[in-house]
Amino acid sequence: MLRMILLVAIGWIAGLSARTLLPGKGPVGFWATTAVGVGGAIIAVVIGHFAGWWHPGDAPGFILSLLGAIMLLALYRVLKTKTTA
Repeated sequence: MLRMILLVAIGWIAGLSARTLLPGKGPVGFWATTAVGVGGAIIAVVIGHFAGWWHPGDAPGFILSLLGAIMLLALYRVLKTKTTA
């Protein structure tokens, strides 16, 4: 249970940091920001496993989680502009 709370807290911090570093339109709200951060952490885990940086059960680093969250925000904006245009 504590691990899930920690995941949400770190996801929120990574998502908030990504929104700060990449300002503009994006998903708004606590849960959307947290989802972007947690999604970035999941992307970091997948990249880390494929690259051989981590083994199963290892947690991703904050910087790679932040980069994953930035990638998700950029992808969101690209997809959002294509659907509204």
